Amino acid sequence: MLGNEADPMLFISLFSVAVSLTVYYVLLALLMPWLRRRISSWACGALWLVPNVLYILARDNMRLLAPLLVIKTSEGLMSALLGVWFAGFLLIMAWKTAEHLLFRRRVLKNAEKLKVPLWDEVFGQVCPNRNRPPLYRSREAATPLTIGLFAGNRVVVLPVRDYTDEELRLVLMHEAVHIARFDAVSKLGLVSMAAFCWFNPLVWLAMRKSAEDIELSCDESVTFGAGADERRRYADLILSSAGDGRGFTTCLSAKASSLRYRLKNVMQPAMKSSGALVIGIATFLLILICGQVALAYGGGTGEELIFNSDDPARYVVDESECTDPEGLKAYIAALELRELTSGYDFDYGPDIQHRGMLFDTPNGQLYIGFFDNILEYLGPGSHRIVYYYLPKGTDWARLDSFFDDSTAGDAA
Repeated sequence: MLGNEADPMLFISLFSVAVSLTVYYVLLALLMPWLRRRISSWACGALWLVPNVLYILARDNMRLLAPLLVIKTSEGLMSALLGVWFAGFLLIMAWKTAEHLLFRRRVLKNAEKLKVPLWDEVFGQVCPNRNRPPLYRSREAATPLTIGLFAGNRVVVLPVRDYTDEELRLVLMHEAVHIARFDAVSKLGLVSMAAFCWFNPLVWLAMRKSAEDIELSCDESVTFGAGADERRRYADLILSSAGDGRGFTTCLSAKASSLRYRLKNVMQPAMKSSGALVIGIATFLLILICGQVALAYGGGTGEELIFNSDDPARYVVDESECTDPEGLKAYIAALELRELTSGYDFDYGPDIQHRGMLFDTPNGQLYIGFFDNILEYLGPGSHRIVYYYLPKGTDWARLDSFFDDSTAGDAA
């Protein structure tokens, strides 16, 4: 539907998101140790997921006054990089999906279905009015885990080991909390985000850290209001169930790198705020920084883009103050222009240098406006302003020389 504009529009959106993600994740990684001591693990996990809003909002829903930085590129390079990105995205999603399906098949191949009344009780308590997934036991499972994104194919799998009634209750409570909060879907969201920005190592770090915080949050829910003995039993379960889930699974005990913090959090719970305010502030700041870096691509000369390779003599300057119209048209025709990514409302404030002018053409009037390094163009019969980046900037002294000295102050 977008035709020739599809490639640059998609690339621009992905580029803007990638830049914002990098800045956001650097700051979040530095602040996370401090945040984990003060807000809930649920909020910490959510902070890693907040950038997903940019995929929805990054295109034409947020408008800045002007970009802080403009990077010049070419439309051919954008198309080539877009192809590389898309191939990487497909490869990673195929790999993660295959990993998930193969892991599920291996775990359930010789699994034994269990009928445990306690599972009915726990699931009904945590997830009332929801379809209870079946419970299995498998030798291929090293830790209790939940497999499946949807109610129709979701199963809970236990390893082959003996649990006391209290231990089994804690294990089942942990998996029921995961199901109640759709944590498997969150894992899919994390993988998808990593696949979209696969070239950014910070996104992979975010995926790993968010998965850890999802487990920490589940620990908080299971042990909420629990006494010291019950917390100790739960900590022992985490230690004795060390394992790893694959694909989009949730499990009781994941990688050893996160165990130390999880055990400390279970045994020495601290009073923490919900973190909802922090999430709101982070979302606001993330949206604020999106689009601060713009791309300038393609383009050509003023003769090609402004005068459409036509004879400039057919374009008449509709400005009485212009004393050298031929010089002005020659200057515009020689300009090097690069099409700028859209999504900006350039300011015409008193401190902004700007000069606008009209031309009468065989097809109607056209408008040109100069900023320091931006040219705005509204073609005859068009309702959309196109912004061009001027790599060499506006030569204000030369531009002002084409107009009467008494009106030169109007350029500001």
